[in-house]
Amino acid sequence: MEQNIFYNHVSNWVRSHRNPETMETLRNFVDKALQPADVKEKLYREIAYKESILRRQPTFVVTEEHTFLADESGQPRVYASRFSAVCKLAELTLKSYSVELLQNDHLFYIVLSEPAPVNSIGVAA
Repeated sequence: MEQNIFYNHVSNWVRSHRNPETMETLRNFVDKALQPADVKEKLYREIAYKESILRRQPTFVVTEEHTFLADESGQPRVYASRFSAVCKLAELTLKSYSVELLQNDHLFYIVLSEPAPVNSIGVAA
């Protein structure tokens, strides 16, 4: 119960902030909190995702085999249509990212094929 209240409270702070520089303060607050590791990890992912949105940078998640474009929960972003995946692929290519489209059955993923441009990658834990 107490963990849930802490999570909701800090998550609301993350959503309300509009300055990417304040995310480091929130990250330090979460780091010093006496909360379980899983609660902290969820909050770290939210902070990293919010910071990437504010800086207009994509967030990637590293798995065993690939580096995927991440969604807000820190999981590989899944596209149901090829059109939406290709649009995002084109946007990332214009931002100098070397990305490829990966298809798994009827779902599409965007994979980083080469390291991202310097100072342009946020990695979700």
